[in-house]
This record gives sequence, C-alpha cells and structure tokens, in this order.
Amino acid sequence: MLGEDLKRNNFLIYIIDPIENHIFNGSLNLSDYGIEQRLFDTCEMAFESIKDDIPGMIIIDYQYYTSQNSQFCDLLRNSPETKNIPIIFTSENANTENVINSFEIGGSDYLLKPVSSAIILAKVKTHLKLNRYRDEINSKNLELEKLNNEKNEIIGMTAHDLKNPIFNISMLAKVIKNDMDLSRDEEEEFCQDIIESADRMLELIANLLDLNKIEQGQFVPEYSEIDVVPLIKNVIYGFSDWTNGKNITIDQHLKDGCLIESDQNAVIQIIDNILSNAIKYSPVGKTVSVSTYCLDNYFHAEISDQGPGISPEDQKKLFKKFARLSAKPTANENSTGLGLSIARKYADIINAEIICRSAIGTGTSFVIKFPVKQPA
Repeated sequence: MLGEDLKRNNFLIYIIDPIENHIFNGSLNLSDYGIEQRLFDTCEMAFESIKDDIPGMIIIDYQYYTSQNSQFCDLLRNSPETKNIPIIFTSENANTENVINSFEIGGSDYLLKPVSSAIILAKVKTHLKLNRYRDEINSKNLELEKLNNEKNEIIGMTAHDLKNPIFNISMLAKVIKNDMDLSRDEEEEFCQDIIESADRMLELIANLLDLNKIEQGQFVPEYSEIDVVPLIKNVIYGFSDWTNGKNITIDQHLKDGCLIESDQNAVIQIIDNILSNAIKYSPVGKTVSVSTYCLDNYFHAEISDQGPGISPEDQKKLFKKFARLSAKPTANENSTGLGLSIARKYADIINAEIICRSAIGTGTSFVIKFPVKQPA
C-alpha cells in the first residue's frame, strides 16, 4: 500500500553531501519506489532549490557541513512550508556530542554512513504515515474550530433573539399584576402580546432543535409513496389566519397525478418553511402563487411571491444558518434566520433540490424538485 503511495507521490529527497556514493548501501533501488534523489554540495544551494521544489526529506552529512547546519535548520523550522520536513544527519562515526547537537539544531534522526537504502525507504514510509496523521489532525482541528465558532455564534444570536420576547413577557406580566385598573380589552391585548412573544421563543427553539437533530445525524428518513398536493393544501390551510390577517391571496395551481418516494415529514418541513417565507416577506394585499407540475422525472412545487426580491449578495447566504437578509418581514413578523437552512438540509437528505430565482423589485420564486417515484 505505502509502496504504491510512494510511486504516486514521487517522493523527493535532498542529499547535502558531495560524495553521493558514500551515502547508501543495500540492494534496494529507491527510484523503483518513486523516490527521487537530488544532490547538493552546500546547504545554501539546497535552500535555494527548496524555494521552487519542497522535498519530503533532507539528508545532510553532519561532519562536512557542521558550520552551516544550524542556520539551515533554523530557516527550515521557522517556515510553515518546511517546518515538518524530516532532517536526517549522517556521519561515519557516532560521536555522542555530535548526535546530541544534531537533534538540538532541528534534526529528526542521526544515522551512520553508509546508510541502508532499506532504512531510508522505511523512514520515508513512516514519514508519509505521519503526514497523513498530521493532515487528519489539522483537518479535525479546523473542523472543531469551525464548530466552536458556530456554537458561539448560535449562542450569541439565540440569546439576542430570546432577550426581547422574554423582556416583553416580563414587562407585560408586571403591568397585569400591578395595575388593577386595566380594562378587559387592555388585559386581552397584553395577553395576546405575551402569547406572540412566547410563540416567537417557541419557534426559535423548535428550529434549533430541528437543526440540531439533522446535524447530529439523528433524522433518519422514512420513505413511503407520497402524493404531495394534499400536503401542500394542508400547509396552505394552516396559514389561513396569517394570510387573512395580511389580506394575502394564495393563488393555487395544483395538478395531481405525480407520486414521489420520500419522507413525508421532510417534505412538509420544506414546503412549510418556503411558503411561510413567501407570506412573511409579501406586502399586505399581495398574492402568493403556488403551482405544481411534473417534468423530467421530477415533481416541481413552485412558490412565488410579490415581495421586494432578493439581491445577488443575499442569495449567496440565503441557506446559511442565521442569515440576515436586507429584506425585512412586512408585518413585523419574527425571523430566526433558520427556516431556509433547515429546508435545504432536509432537501439534501431526501435528494430534493431547492432553486431560488429572484431579483430586486420582481419578487421571488422558489422551485422545489422532488424525484418522482419510478415504476417497479
């Protein structure tokens, strides 16, 4: 396995020693393993070459170049591109002081000359392994850093989004408790405000739980044969009070006849989030159009609004968590910035696709494409 890796990587060794024949012995031909060797008379020459072609390993004759070694190793160890290159010192004797010094100035190993080519091959293989482990660790560290930043962002935004409704509930509850002269109409108004504030918090918490469930891999789709049109009608009906309150008409062009094989909960969540967005950003008295059709082995659900439209800059961050867009809800509705992110994640899981078409001043259309159930 590692032999094949070597051939693919064309591993490069720099040798700083004017007498190349004194370095290796043994029957192995390193070039057969994809190992290229380049010989340099001085450390300065090797360093100049490193600027253009970074080696995987450097072998230096310790005794011949003692005066140059320290500066050369410092330059390598202080550069991000070369700091992990193993430096192997070689010598014809194992003087203890020299061995210790070679490690102190940045060496990785100290070998007696002539060096067995089999040993060098083994060290190259080990170095490739260490590189893989290092890359894996670096990748995990970057991932952990990203997750930590994301966690801090979520905590900050959640605290910010919960602060106002909690304050409103606390303030209104104190007014109701302490003011004995409130009329029945005032009490009902304050109670309605409390309900709306609580609903805002519940929506945010529900979205966060949904998002966490998906990202933790705890959502496992249960596939079944689904007629999407009745699901869309149910979602539209569920928004009746909201659309009536904004005098928004839902113009329905729903064609039956296309069945999909998917997870019903995921389908509902996707449609719910995108339709609620259309209503939220539609001005009072406008129309939201919902149409369905089958095309090219996909069931299409298209939801279009007459809102302000989405700028190209906002479209780039449309499906990101806690995305804050330029457009604002038209009736002071709450926006967690999580709905479209959740819709996209559900779509990815069930192999659906969400396409946004929009421009400033022309409204927005979302097309959701579900794979059609194929005949057995």
